[in-house]
Amino acid sequence: MKPAAAHTLEPTYSTAFERLVEGDGIPPNEDLVELLAYAFYKRDKRELIISERATPDQLRGYHAILTPSVRARYREHALMRLEDYGERAIEHARPEIEEWTRKAEILAARDRIIEAVHASTSWRTIVLWNVVAWLLTLTITFLVALGFGAVTITIDPG
Repeated sequence: MKPAAAHTLEPTYSTAFERLVEGDGIPPNEDLVELLAYAFYKRDKRELIISERATPDQLRGYHAILTPSVRARYREHALMRLEDYGERAIEHARPEIEEWTRKAEILAARDRIIEAVHASTSWRTIVLWNVVAWLLTLTITFLVALGFGAVTITIDPG
């Protein structure tokens, strides 16, 4: 069991993660911008370590550089990088998206044509048009025959 005093002590580790990632109240695994900002912070710290320009005391207190304006710059840089990545991903996928769109439009046009052909060649439509054509043929035949005098109609009054 830990002593009660241990709960009131300041953390002995860097608070950079909490300050960069958990600062806005969004769960840390859901805020990609802040996670990337933290990665940039860690990259900068790593470069400082590799360059051997900082003392061990400076490295232990490195998280103190995270003033509100520095945190905002890390987040802004992260957001710009994510936007750039998104734009490049869209540009990379654009030919495939356009091809898929063309195929979808062709398939939709094909389906409309098939639907129109089916609608115009249904048995009801065919029977209706055949009856109309038959009536027109009878009418034309009757009128032609009447015009040549081949058909005479006599009405018997009695």
